[in-house]
Amino acid sequence: MGLSDTGFLSGLFLNASRHLSRYALQDQTLQLSNLAAWYKLVCVRAINDAINAKQPGGVRFNDAIVAQVLILALDDVSSRILLTLDARRVSANTVSYR
Repeated sequence: MGLSDTGFLSGLFLNASRHLSRYALQDQTLQLSNLAAWYKLVCVRAINDAINAKQPGGVRFNDAIVAQVLILALDDVSSRILLTLDARRVSANTVSYR
């Protein structure tokens, strides 16, 4: 099962860290963002190891590897959406002085 896979668990912790960083206090945001980056690196390494593993009959992916790829894709898309929303919020709150 995926819950015993280190990369998959790191993907869950990546998602949790990103979510908590959105609601954390100012001094905790950096720490949670660093944790999220570390968990993302663990996921990427696990996927890389799975791709490079020599298996008879070629590369085989299990459910945990597919889930990790989806978690990383979701993290990337949601990060881009949040950055866009934050930029729009900042530009809407900007007052022009003449």
